[in-house]
Amino acid sequence: MGSSLDELPTMLEPMRVYLKRAAELRRTSSLAAFAVRTFALQVGLTHRERLRPADLSYLMSLMEELESDKAALNLSPTGEEQERATHDLAMDLYARAHAADRLDISHPHPSMKWTVVEAPRVAQAYHASAVLIDALRQFDAPPSEKVVEMQTAAHRRSQQLSAQLARALNSTPLSLIHI
Repeated sequence: MGSSLDELPTMLEPMRVYLKRAAELRRTSSLAAFAVRTFALQVGLTHRERLRPADLSYLMSLMEELESDKAALNLSPTGEEQERATHDLAMDLYARAHAADRLDISHPHPSMKWTVVEAPRVAQAYHASAVLIDALRQFDAPPSEKVVEMQTAAHRRSQQLSAQLARALNSTPLSLIHI
């Protein structure tokens, strides 16, 4: 892959959270992963007037990969498939995270299986949901107010849970980047 995360230029760092989630989601939903990578490209292009040639080369490589993926996925020009897949996956991840969340545990402890095994997955699912909802902004119809509220709640809970786990496990917080 010509546009790997290891090669991400400093000026394009805001794209990292989207590219990382897209790579994680590729096996789950190639359509949602494509939509998130496309949104990452849009984020990168917002900085185009300040980019160096190497930065632009990275964006061009990503653009070429997206064009190749678009052809392989046989997508319609409207983007409806990607929008639906991204929305559905975001809602599914949020519902799963919410169902597995243990709000009754305000102080996770390393001796608890939930703290060590499930809580990190819950935090990541909430964060992935928030990132997917953010990527929905690229489509014609902006996300509904209810979906935006869900995104805020998912992001807030992922950050809260990450901080609680860091304290409980005496480590640095999970690498959850603000969106």
